Amino acid sequence: MLYPGILLGLLIGWAWLCAPAAAAKLSEKKSKEYEIKSAFIYNFLKFIDWPKSKSEQSAGQNEADAPEAKDKVPPITIGFLGDADRFNACKVIDKKKVGGKQIHMVLLTIPSKQDLKDPKSSPVIQALQRCDVLFICTNRPGGSESPDLPMLLQPTRKQPILTIGEEANFLEQGGMLNFIVVENKIRFETNLDAAQQEGFQVKAQLLKLSTRVIKKEKPNP
Repeated sequence: MLYPGILLGLLIGWAWLCAPAAAAKLSEKKSKEYEIKSAFIYNFLKFIDWPKSKSEQSAGQNEADAPEAKDKVPPITIGFLGDADRFNACKVIDKKKVGGKQIHMVLLTIPSKQDLKDPKSSPVIQALQRCDVLFICTNRPGGSESPDLPMLLQPTRKQPILTIGEEANFLEQGGMLNFIVVENKIRFETNLDAAQQEGFQVKAQLLKLSTRVIKKEKPNP
């Protein structure tokens, strides 16, 4: 059994084992910050179980007709909403494997307000909804024309997409995991209610490391 302190050390320490593929335009400190955040994301994947998607159910039903389907393991797609420099710093985990699945990092186009008005006909929203994880960075291109956080989270509703952010009130807006800084160290907080609502199962080890957990109080018997 790993104690919380040891597990947290492993989560943070893994970042320093990554290749130093930092983005040239970012300061070394900022690049390291996003390398560490990507290492956290890599480890989040080990302690969170995804809901069984319809595609997986269909694959299971068709295995008898197509046995070769068993050999095709879909990747874990991590979508990044932010600038290219921070995305490049996060790519230290690209092509790493978790549970036999390879991580595939994707820099997404920031949805426009028009995309969000008509999501079914928007290739931008469709690309976003194909992701397993969505990391919404605070530094997003688009300025005042970029949709606000609640609008960006809207396409993830009722979808098996783990949402991760790094800004105040991210959890209160319905995000699931949020990076914060505590005493100059990167930590995270968890909205367990939001995760469970979409069918995710968050393991106790991860919750113990969260600085804050949002969850409904169980009624007294």
